[in-house]
Amino acid sequence: MRSMKHEGAARKTVRASLPLDARGHRDEAAFFVDFDGTLVDIAPTPDAVVVPTRLAGLLSRLSERTGGAVAVLTGRSLDTIDRKLGPTVLPGCGQHGLELRLPCGRSVSRDVAEMDPVRRSLTALSADWPGGVEIEDKGLALAVHFRAAPDAAATIERDVARAVGHAPERFRLRHGKMVVEATLAGTSKGTALRRLMMEAPFHGRAPIVFGDDVTDDDAFDAARAFGGTSYQVGRRDGHRADFEIGGPADVLRILESRADAANRGGASREPTRRSGSSDEPATRRNPRRAEP
Repeated sequence: MRSMKHEGAARKTVRASLPLDARGHRDEAAFFVDFDGTLVDIAPTPDAVVVPTRLAGLLSRLSERTGGAVAVLTGRSLDTIDRKLGPTVLPGCGQHGLELRLPCGRSVSRDVAEMDPVRRSLTALSADWPGGVEIEDKGLALAVHFRAAPDAAATIERDVARAVGHAPERFRLRHGKMVVEATLAGTSKGTALRRLMMEAPFHGRAPIVFGDDVTDDDAFDAARAFGGTSYQVGRRDGHRADFEIGGPADVLRILESRADAANRGGASREPTRRSGSSDEPATRRNPRRAEP
């Protein structure tokens, strides 16, 4: 039995500061950010991620400067995110939209018992998995991580598909970086973003989305429907974002720039940057997307 963790084409290079206001969004932006691979670097196991000491304060400052228009869209549970970012608590979604926290603080969630059939099936199947495979029980989703056992990928894919195959209308599979996840059907990060955009202070703003994985593509699409902009964090073939940036460190620099610009009362003006400066992250425009 494997361990089970329970947690409640060439691209044109442009400067990161340019796309942020290419559509006039610097004053009226709302920020939606993924966690793993976006705000923090991917780790061998979910518990091993290292949260930058400045991250919680940065998000709190940006939220204050934008009137609360900052949300986290994550595959983790919201309880886990609250522990990682404490004392900062943000609106957003957990478990790919199965949990939703509105700006007023009210939370909406499905019943964790709905996942019991899949939970029992994966527990039984895990007896034959090699060491290094880990089940992360999020309550409303079960993620099977095989980063430490990459040769087990085909087995994990097959077994997780078997676990949900008896009721495909109730469950769905999500594929990520060295992880396969079984969740309840009917929600995504995109549906969560659309719901949050109905609420103040997000309503009427242009969303800016940062994410690194295939599960973020729905949010990228939703942002575009609201006239927003999306950023793929790290290289990933076939993503649906408007731009690419290098990694979490670049995301933090961009968010800090926005928070600091707002603090100076200059959020609507393009910050002055020396071309090619070492602290200036670059973005790559997605050639499949029209010019903004």
